[in-house]
Amino acid sequence: MAMERPILMITAITGLFVGGILHAQDQPAGKTNSEIPGVSETDKTFTAAFNRGDAQAVAAHWTEDGDYVDENGQKYHGRAAIEKEYKNFFTAYPGVKIKLEVKSLRKIDQNNAIEDGYATLDPQPQGIPARSRYTAMHTRKNGKWLMTAVRDSRVPLPADPGQLAELDFLVGTWTVEQDGTRLETKYRWINDKHLLERWYTAHKGEKLVSHGRQMIGWDPLAGRIVSWTFTSEGGFAAGAWVPMEDGWAVATVGVLQDRTLTSSTDIWSQPNKESVSWKSVNRTKGDVALPDMQEVVLKRKQE
Repeated sequence: MAMERPILMITAITGLFVGGILHAQDQPAGKTNSEIPGVSETDKTFTAAFNRGDAQAVAAHWTEDGDYVDENGQKYHGRAAIEKEYKNFFTAYPGVKIKLEVKSLRKIDQNNAIEDGYATLDPQPQGIPARSRYTAMHTRKNGKWLMTAVRDSRVPLPADPGQLAELDFLVGTWTVEQDGTRLETKYRWINDKHLLERWYTAHKGEKLVSHGRQMIGWDPLAGRIVSWTFTSEGGFAAGAWVPMEDGWAVATVGVLQDRTLTSSTDIWSQPNKESVSWKSVNRTKGDVALPDMQEVVLKRKQE
């Protein structure tokens, strides 16, 4: 079974439990609050069980026949199944901690309550969402509140816009004409400056000979800027951006439509505010080394 499911379950269950053991007399029916007497202690107990990797103690906060449904619709039924998934998770990701943030806690009646909130994992396990949003149903049985139904949904952690701020010099439309070919490339911010999008076209006379699209973003696992490029010829390339004293070097590996592998180092810099320069070195196509490409200076086009 893929480990993503138990982790999603964990992030949901943990957050869900924050208000899991609330007392009916502490809050009138229908009232909404993120903090009520008794919940903070429950939060601490659950968080402590999770952070020490105690699957049995964590699962004990569910009813025997409780349910959890993850973001993919996968259902886990019963305390025993939940405990098993926690054991798998703690074995695969020892030392992961959790932080809970209750956003809403509302009693439906004297024996039922609904909770909404967020659960965050630290450090983020590879391939696992670091943050999830949850909704939990709690029921009081024999004087004790336990979770009976939980549904989880992924909430991706956004990149910090500042991580791409040094590429702001690329934003705009740039053109150059050389050897009868006119190249135009445009960079623009999207997604609240969490991504940089690039479009390019190449014309010979009035004929469009090539075009493509590139997305530039932040890789939280590698801790660096990366890019993905798709061309009209059916090619694809991935790049890792490395800062230089006067610009950026993009180590790129790709594949052509015929499955031939390619690689290069593309260098971007800004001689002045009205121009950017680009050149490509260390180029290969299959097993063949290609000559470096001459530096090209593109001029800013007035929008």
